[in-house]
Amino acid sequence: MNCERHPDREAVAKCNECGAPICAECAEKTSVLRESCGTLCIDCCKSELQGIADYYAAKKSRRLRNMILMTVFYIIGIVLLAICGPVGGGGLVTAIIALAAVVCCGIGPLIWVANRHKEAHDAYEERNGVTYNVQSTWDGNVKVKRDKGDTSLGFLALIMMAFGILISPVVIIITLIGTVNAAKSAKLYNDYIATLQ
Repeated sequence: MNCERHPDREAVAKCNECGAPICAECAEKTSVLRESCGTLCIDCCKSELQGIADYYAAKKSRRLRNMILMTVFYIIGIVLLAICGPVGGGGLVTAIIALAAVVCCGIGPLIWVANRHKEAHDAYEERNGVTYNVQSTWDGNVKVKRDKGDTSLGFLALIMMAFGILISPVVIIITLIGTVNAAKSAKLYNDYIATLQ
């Protein structure tokens, strides 16, 4: 049996995905995924790597969008705080503007926490499967809901909101670093895919 891609070479293995015979050179080129997927042919390896590259590209886009939102809300919050001074006087208007400023500054950390929570919960479900909560309702019926792991999220969100003016710049920087890393990972995978011929 000869390699499907190189008909003049003898096959040394079969692809774990499609069963195509592959030669030693093809097996070596796709060895980057051998530990997680077994031996793959070039086409199946490209497909797996493209899935990973697409995952990182989507992660980059999501984090970039979140970073822009966090930055916009933080700037609005700082502007509102600056307005508090001239309006001043400690009246109701000042209190409302100050509260709006605190809320705007807290939205960035809130977005960051929600995004990190979603990523962690999605990774948990990918490893362990979907989990469900069974609850009894006031009328004696049973309600089954998908567990989204939101139990502690509300409390954490309140803390982030309260200290948003201090935490926002930190989470914006962390998100920027995560965006850059995701973009680099997507590029590395796409560059490696381009070498597989």
